[in-house]
Amino acid sequence: MTLLFFSAACDFCDGKVHPNYHRGYVVYRGAGDGQVHEEYVFRRANDAERWRAIMHLEAYDVRQVVCEHEFQWRKSSGSIRNLELADHLYSIFPNRCYEPSPRRAHLA
Repeated sequence: MTLLFFSAACDFCDGKVHPNYHRGYVVYRGAGDGQVHEEYVFRRANDAERWRAIMHLEAYDVRQVVCEHEFQWRKSSGSIRNLELADHLYSIFPNRCYEPSPRRAHLA
């Protein structure tokens, strides 16, 4: 007998595992270059849109991101007030092919 095929299974891809994702929004500047970028994660899309407008980043999309670890939200206190964002920058990946960590998220 000759082995003809090799296959692998992924419980996540097959829908057997459903992680409890936590959601946020980013102004995603990593589209198209394949690089991982560190971004601010905002609690609401309108906070991300407001920050994008103030920073003159209208060329970039506001995208939803998900993380297996809960975001710790805080109010902004700098020159742009009353935005609710995560307490640290997050590494944003284009897909879920990365080692999960408290400061890593991927596009929804």
